[in-house]
Amino acid sequence: LKIGYFLQTLRTERNLTQQDEADIFSLTPQAISKWESGQSIPDVDTLNKLSNFYGVTINEVLDGERSPKATQGQGVTNEVETPLAKRLKARVAPFVASCALMVLTLLCYAFKYVGLYVDYDRSGPVVLATGYEVLSAGIEKPGNFFLFFSLCLTILIFGMGFGVFFSGKKPLAFRLVQHISMWLLLFACFVLLQLSFSYSSGFDLRIGYLLNVIFLVAYIICFYALSQNHRKNLKKTISE
Repeated sequence: LKIGYFLQTLRTERNLTQQDEADIFSLTPQAISKWESGQSIPDVDTLNKLSNFYGVTINEVLDGERSPKATQGQGVTNEVETPLAKRLKARVAPFVASCALMVLTLLCYAFKYVGLYVDYDRSGPVVLATGYEVLSAGIEKPGNFFLFFSLCLTILIFGMGFGVFFSGKKPLAFRLVQHISMWLLLFACFVLLQLSFSYSSGFDLRIGYLLNVIFLVAYIICFYALSQNHRKNLKKTISE
């Protein structure tokens, strides 16, 4: 009976039904039921398979409990992951990517972001300004507006990353907002590039902008490349 209870505990810790365990070990659910009710015990070959699968020793199975030494030394491996822990572990890569985009964008703004021409015919000297200096100047010119718009979209992507990471039932909705924001951000970067070619804008783009675009493109690649960010995998974590 003690062996049967221990085997049942090992099975339920993995969230397996008797049918699931029977399929894994090519047995019948009736055989599993007999073990757990104390009517029989597994043969030597099956005991070996069970011990390997559940990460316990054969002696522990026969004793009907984990040894104190194993509990102390391997408590982390034998600990059952909660649904929340499993969900967060499955979505950690997209979350880290959105955090990295936010941090790298803020770093890019510290570099020289634009060159402002003193004369609008671009014949005079150029004054270099960081992204933060442009943002602090207010929304007076189209370039300032689109830089501010880009920052707001980056913050939105970062926020939606939190939503995907922590949401239990609506990660797909947060992912959709991320998806839209990502392409709007790329569009804003393109508009800034177009404005830099316009004589009326009076500015050209520098290293901060170029780094920002590189990091954004890298994020877009990660967005579609990471398997954890695929719709079907997010749906799977919802169902689990």
